[in-house]
Amino acid sequence: MTDLTRLQSIFKEFRETTVLVEKGVAPKCAMPVNPPNFVPAKTVKEINKKAKSLGLGRIVNKNITDPKAFLRRANEILEEAARVQRKYPMVLKHAKTDKWSLKSIELWKESGLDMEGWAGSVGDYTPSDKLIRLASNRSAYEGPILGEMHVDTTATGVFRHEYGHYLQDRIDKTKAYKEFTELHQKHSSAWWKKNVSNYGGQDLDEAFAESFCAYTNPLYRKIRQPRLHPQIENIMEEITGGL
Repeated sequence: MTDLTRLQSIFKEFRETTVLVEKGVAPKCAMPVNPPNFVPAKTVKEINKKAKSLGLGRIVNKNITDPKAFLRRANEILEEAARVQRKYPMVLKHAKTDKWSLKSIELWKESGLDMEGWAGSVGDYTPSDKLIRLASNRSAYEGPILGEMHVDTTATGVFRHEYGHYLQDRIDKTKAYKEFTELHQKHSSAWWKKNVSNYGGQDLDEAFAESFCAYTNPLYRKIRQPRLHPQIENIMEEITGGL
């Protein structure tokens, strides 16, 4: 996307939002962002049927003692995955290739991943096992928080971060990902911490996952929400097929 096209898109959104405010209608950021017709699963069997249809393998309850809490959290992840795949066509394309589909997502108690060396961690992606582990239990949607410790620590935000690592493995040979690696090499860790997050400033992998997490946030591009640096945003648009 050219800078002119991006500016035109921003102006169009601002104009539409201004009209809504003048009419007394809530801005778009206050409106529901969930995919239409999502029906929550009521059983573990239904959960895993939906997960398989989204290329997520199966969702495993590792140590959540309340069955209802597990179903609620599993449905949140399924709904978020459906939203991301629906909105970003290139993500959908990569997610539905059987050879590379995720094998499973493990849901852990909010206290963190109970594994040696992972105490307190709320998420992990293991490429060799095609496995995502999640321990966050924060349900409310938040806009992306740029320049701080993490972009998004809600349950769905942690999922998008780890899903970004999964996507990264799938696109490492593409032109767009090469552009991202070149951009990462061009700028310092301080630049990435300022424009993405402290965690994103650690290395290439975390810079990508945090950028993906921010870009696919349901409130991204909404009024009064922060935006990624244009250089990052343009590459994310190409990678995801967004806007």
